Amino acid sequence: MDREAGQILARANLGEIGLGGISPMIWDRWVSITMSGGNESNHPRPVLAAICHSIAESQGMPVSSDEIARRFNIEKWTYRNWVRRASILSGVRPEKDP
Repeated sequence: MDREAGQILARANLGEIGLGGISPMIWDRWVSITMSGGNESNHPRPVLAAICHSIAESQGMPVSSDEIARRFNIEKWTYRNWVRRASILSGVRPEKDP
């Protein structure tokens, strides 16, 4: 599953929207969350998008839900449902509700 997730993250090409610098953090968080034994690894697109959203927000970067959804090729509501859960599992609390 990590191979698929890595390919998804690479195809998102976050550098084009100024978020390329957080790609290593997204990957580290993915590995941490999926090692917890939950079902997150079965949902790589929305979980990676949620992690991207959460990290970008915590780093003070502009967050566009529409752009993140487009980059990960999913509907916005699909990943937004995962934002709080991905943040909680990683120990980072989102500053505001998704």
